[in-house]
Amino acid sequence: MKSFLPVILTLIAFALIYTLHRKVSNALFHSGFGACAKCERTWDVDDEHVTWFKSNEGCFPLCQSCWAKLSPKTRWPYYRKWLQENKPNNPEQWPEIEDAVAKGL
Repeated sequence: MKSFLPVILTLIAFALIYTLHRKVSNALFHSGFGACAKCERTWDVDDEHVTWFKSNEGCFPLCQSCWAKLSPKTRWPYYRKWLQENKPNNPEQWPEIEDAVAKGL
């Protein structure tokens, strides 16, 4: 019976190389662009999904592709991270944004 260890190690190596390639590529060729909090694609590669929580204010921690694949419950951690990084001194806005995420806006 053949061992699957070489195959598994090869797959892990390819996954690590791909991840490193994406990070280096984004840093070198897409610097200055924001990126999706889930897949890390920059906004010049994929469209952001804007979640409007007020008539004139929105946020976009996820790209359209990732947003569409996630449920409101699984989206919330990405929005929470965005809030902690971008609005740490405005906790009064968090319920508005959480409500917009829950509604799937």
